[in-house]
Amino acid sequence: MDHEIVYHIDTQLYLEIYMNQKFVLVFSGEGLSTLEQRGGTGNWVIKNDSFLHVSYVLIIRNLKQSFPDNKDGYEHGQAFLLGKYHEVKQSKEASNRKVIQISEFARLPQKNSFKNAWEELTESQRYPIAYKESAELVKYLEDRGIRLEHLHWEKMQPPQEENNLPSNTHTPSLSLADIINEARKN
Repeated sequence: MDHEIVYHIDTQLYLEIYMNQKFVLVFSGEGLSTLEQRGGTGNWVIKNDSFLHVSYVLIIRNLKQSFPDNKDGYEHGQAFLLGKYHEVKQSKEASNRKVIQISEFARLPQKNSFKNAWEELTESQRYPIAYKESAELVKYLEDRGIRLEHLHWEKMQPPQEENNLPSNTHTPSLSLADIINEARKN
């Protein structure tokens, strides 16, 4: 009985710490290798000021996206990776897109309780980015037997910069999105 009371008080304190923080849900077809190459998840149309109080990024599998990476076995709508938010950077692939970079990440277990994460947390909204209170994330994870402090966090390597290439090997090119945007302007 005393253990339950301590756990309840501990959980309450834990929730209060995160009350003013937010987390972002991303519905993405990216696999871990792509996330590591970018240092996070991208290419999103987002505003930097939307990330003022963001602490975490929860990445949920979208297998209906063009060319999804499903080699890891996670199903459509399943939460598979939690990242500690680092910053938003301009995408190298499209001028109007951003990459949400993370400093560390934890892989979530292949549990049935994570399989309908997008539906449960966003009511299946169509836009692939959602902003929520961090207390909701803490509760979501704890309801599935996971505590943030018990996750195995791995460092996300910074993305490989194109500037590391010798200048004579780098040839500028436009992405398909940039070509389309340029065509619309003309």
